[in-house]
Amino acid sequence: MSWCAKMKTLAVMAVALLAFNSQSNAAVVVFLSEATGVGQGAAVGNPAGEMLVSETPQSRTLGVWVNHEGLVDNSISSIFIDVTTDNPDVLRFTGGEVFNASIPAFPAPLPRWQTPGVSVDNNVVTLSGLNVTAGYGLNPLAAGAGGTEADFFENGNFLLGTVEFDLVGEGQANIFMQIGAQGILPGNPGGSGSSSQVDVTFGDSETRSLNAGNERLTPSDVPDASYKVNPDDVIIPEPATLSFLGLASLAFVRRRA
Repeated sequence: MSWCAKMKTLAVMAVALLAFNSQSNAAVVVFLSEATGVGQGAAVGNPAGEMLVSETPQSRTLGVWVNHEGLVDNSISSIFIDVTTDNPDVLRFTGGEVFNASIPAFPAPLPRWQTPGVSVDNNVVTLSGLNVTAGYGLNPLAAGAGGTEADFFENGNFLLGTVEFDLVGEGQANIFMQIGAQGILPGNPGGSGSSSQVDVTFGDSETRSLNAGNERLTPSDVPDASYKVNPDDVIIPEPATLSFLGLASLAFVRRRA
């Protein structure tokens, strides 16, 4: 790499690692999606699925995405997100992954996280990305710095990682997210930002935001994803069939009128 190229890379890094100095709280959205990579149409929503009990056990994977698009000059230096369920007899978490991208730097590439981690404890998955002295965290400016960060950033959404689970029995299981025990820290590693400056909304239909400083380990109000496992004698219509049935019902109502 030439001297000029090195200087350009360092300049991009300096912009990417701007300290958090906003006076208002950071508005962060965390959502689950069946998209587990860029180019798969990740969008804020609440995934849902339905299947028959004879189709179990069945493994599924959801992407965990983070959006703070309104804060283009700021980053998240550390983040802890828990994912849990209200029915472990139907849905059992098996693991996950935290993606650790990197951008070019001298003398070595700079990672997104110093310490990425995944843990499963009592059917709760915790995804964590921790920076203490280095790491650029979740910063939209880093996506333009080259390296692999662009592989995990799309339309203002960061792909933090994935959660994996098995559907194992009959019934309905809802998935909820919450801010992990160590919160979410804005800004540079070692900077002046605090978790109390971050307000988090989960999914698409949440009725409130949660503060990363004093509302940790508080589940979201509404399910962030839902899965239903039906008895084998239940017929699950295909989406096209559902549309046809809806049109047929409408025609019947008009005919009676």
